Amino acid sequence: MLFSVGIVPSELLSRETNLFSEDVSGCSRAFILLAFMLGFGGIFGGTWIMIERYIIPQVPSEEAWPGVAIFFQPILINGRYL
Repeated sequence: MLFSVGIVPSELLSRETNLFSEDVSGCSRAFILLAFMLGFGGIFGGTWIMIERYIIPQVPSEEAWPGVAIFFQPILINGRYL
């Protein structure tokens, strides 16, 4: 996600073109869409792991910090690009 969003210049995203045209900006928009889909999938996956492993079984709070880290890491990574 970090590398995918960072390599596309913002000038390519601001042009008015069709997504399926032969222009580079259409391909770059599709690439950014795929990168954000993967990023938000990481957020949903981290949420699922935290709930399934650390909240439902009532894990003591001192052992639940890995679940919190798994949850917040993709949020902070994706928040940088929004």
